[in-house]
Amino acid sequence: MADGTHITQQVIDAAVDEAIAAVLAGELASEPHLARAVVAERISAVAHHRSRDEVSSACTVDGASWEDIGHAFGMSPRNAQDHFGATRTGMPQ
Repeated sequence: MADGTHITQQVIDAAVDEAIAAVLAGELASEPHLARAVVAERISAVAHHRSRDEVSSACTVDGASWEDIGHAFGMSPRNAQDHFGATRTGMPQ
């Protein structure tokens, strides 16, 4: 079972920074910082829901256990289950 821990934090941070920079560039580049902060916060909310859905798929499709998920996220299996839940969430409104 691949738990995602083979990806370093540095690689993850760089990918996140690149994605957010791409979104905040272009048309949003000239917007006030507060407007850009609102966009960044929305990205965070959507990403949280997407991660919950991916964890759900990891359980149902890939056979990941809460122990696997906890290990991948650096938390206990119980905390992982409490944090991610067991059902697909859909996108936030």
